Amino acid sequence: MKPNLFLFLTIGACCLFLNGNAQNRTITGTVTDRSTQAPVEFLSVSTLNYSFGETTDGRGNFTITVPGQTDTLLFSHVGYQPMIYVVNGDQDEIKISLSPSILTLDQAVITASRDEQLRSEVPVAISKIGSREIKETNATQLDQLLNRIPGVNMVDLGNEQHAMAIRQPIATNGVFLYMEDGIPIRPTGAFNHNALIEINHATMSGVEVVRGPVSSLYGAEAVGGAINFLNKQPTLDPSGRVALQGNTNGFRRFDAEGSNTFNKLGVFAGASYSGRRDGFRDNSDYDKYSATARAVYALNSKTRLRAAMTYINYSTSATVSADSADFFNRRFPSQFEFAGRDVSALRANAGGDHRWNNKNTTDFTMYMRNNHVDQNASHTVRLDSENPLRASSEISRLAFTSYGAILRHKVNFDWLNSTLTGGVSFDYSPTDITRNYIDVKRNEAGAFVSFVDSDSLLANSRTDLYNAAAFAQYTIKPIEKLSISISGRFDNIVYDYDNFLDSTAFSGAPDSRDVFQAATPKLGAVYNLNPSLGLYANYSIGFLPPQISDLYRGVKVPVLQPATYTNYEMGTWFRLSDKATLEVNIYQLDGENEIIAVNLPNGERVNQNARKTRHRGVEYALTITPNEEWKFQFTGSNSTHEFIAFPDGGENRDGKKMPGAPDWLANANLNYYPAKIRGLYIGIEWMHVGEYFLDNANSQTYEGYDIFNFRTGYQWKSFEVWCNVMNLTDKLYSVSTTLRNDGKLYQVGEVRSLNLGLAYNF
Repeated sequence: MKPNLFLFLTIGACCLFLNGNAQNRTITGTVTDRSTQAPVEFLSVSTLNYSFGETTDGRGNFTITVPGQTDTLLFSHVGYQPMIYVVNGDQDEIKISLSPSILTLDQAVITASRDEQLRSEVPVAISKIGSREIKETNATQLDQLLNRIPGVNMVDLGNEQHAMAIRQPIATNGVFLYMEDGIPIRPTGAFNHNALIEINHATMSGVEVVRGPVSSLYGAEAVGGAINFLNKQPTLDPSGRVALQGNTNGFRRFDAEGSNTFNKLGVFAGASYSGRRDGFRDNSDYDKYSATARAVYALNSKTRLRAAMTYINYSTSATVSADSADFFNRRFPSQFEFAGRDVSALRANAGGDHRWNNKNTTDFTMYMRNNHVDQNASHTVRLDSENPLRASSEISRLAFTSYGAILRHKVNFDWLNSTLTGGVSFDYSPTDITRNYIDVKRNEAGAFVSFVDSDSLLANSRTDLYNAAAFAQYTIKPIEKLSISISGRFDNIVYDYDNFLDSTAFSGAPDSRDVFQAATPKLGAVYNLNPSLGLYANYSIGFLPPQISDLYRGVKVPVLQPATYTNYEMGTWFRLSDKATLEVNIYQLDGENEIIAVNLPNGERVNQNARKTRHRGVEYALTITPNEEWKFQFTGSNSTHEFIAFPDGGENRDGKKMPGAPDWLANANLNYYPAKIRGLYIGIEWMHVGEYFLDNANSQTYEGYDIFNFRTGYQWKSFEVWCNVMNLTDKLYSVSTTLRNDGKLYQVGEVRSLNLGLAYNF
């Protein structure tokens, strides 16, 4: 036995020696997103049988050295389906494409903390629409995407004009922050409820929506929520796409894009035209031209420089509400043939980021905006009491040019796995407002058909908007399962108003300098009981100063007080293997001096402060994927919005429900991906908007509506085709119903339409 044992030990020792001295091999490669072809950074690359691991850099590149016999690598990243890749014996350079995960809980998000984190690690209600969902939806307007998110009701007012409701009633007030790649698309104080017209739909790679105040990181107007549109990044290899689509309601759209990386420089450019002719509503033509460009330069492995630009040119005729007779008889004439809107928006930014070491990272962004909105509005029309065939109105222009900067630094500490992120921002936006009086002609049928301009100025002013802020967030993990974050921001906002008209003018407000200061803290905690079950809670403050268009419209300064909001929120998420996820959160948002639109006896609609309001609700999202062929998603919210203390023109509204606030929002999608026909998908969607009151007195209601949509598409090699049938049952419904002195007005929703599209990818 002893000789045999000696021989066995000798052979074993030789094998160990040979194995230990086997030649290592170095494997390099790149990892991209299969949908967008953009590089995936900070992705984990590891071996299955050995404890070797690396991460990809900002260009998706990696280098890993492994023992010579290793031939299997594991690629994993939050938001993507993991991949096991077998490397050929003589293969030292590889390219990997990962598919986005269809379970939303795994997604990585940025907007919640100004830095990439796993969705399940942030103590806020945040949802993300990824590139896969954007591609399969083939939305002709943003509400078709955003209304899939729990608690979101984006209201289509025609030709991309819109209102929004997130933890708020349907409103046009500035209680939402709209951003592009983390930069607000408009300055504080110059909000426009139609601001999402200024987004290039064709170049979106994702959308993140935070529900509830995020003023602690982003400042004023981030009260009801923040929506961050993420643009496509440069691809590593030459790629491009052209697409054409149209529907039976007169809509047309053409998209074109191209991207490549030249050594250290990555570039992307995308342009789009969309428009409508001869729609189902009279006077509903529009044109929109969009262009976006981006460049990323890898100075070295630690430093990247970047620059981006977006330009939007938009022009539309007026689409207006219908009275009861026209609405129920499916007649949609325009009573304001002279009205319309023109928008020109240019945004550009440049900056970079530098990783000093494994613990310190700095990024810096400078930006500019040049924007003007010309409006010949219908809501400003006033009848002549002596001549029913005449009226008066106004043509307005709001224009601003912004210059701003954001500096942020992040430090990782070994102590309790803590992280400190801090920064400063500054925005200077000179804003000009002019309004001209016009005479309007009315025909015998009651339509306002033309106008005559005049030299009479109703408003002519400049307001220099300054916003200087400092923000910080500290996150600590005292135990493995618990993460606590404390954040806060201090804003100093200045409106320096200079009126070029005298006190006898309609907008005769005296020159003024108004200062609004606010500290907006936030405290949040996440507790993960296990990898499949977690809880979170947060307390936060939101802040909203009045808009300059309201504050200086008349002759009294100021007429509106800033509003503050206190938010209490908690939620949970649950994951069952890779088959299902469930997210639920509840909130209470208490407003003080909330700005409310009210109707005056003369028909004018103005904004006033309500002393106290309360918004409560529960939001939920369920995703089920029993196998690779089926996916079911159900999202919804139930909420109440009420006045706690509001003397509305001497009438006590305490305890009344706020108008325009549906009690139940829901959206359900069932998608089928047949295994035998790869590249094909078929989907059916149900959208529900519940009942809501129309006035502060709660005297009348609108019953809400249910809409069904059908979508299908097929990708074969480089070609894509799709067919969407929107409003499948041709339901007559109103996306926003309001009450005026002369009755109800209905903003009609889109009638049934067949949308066809074709795309080629190269």
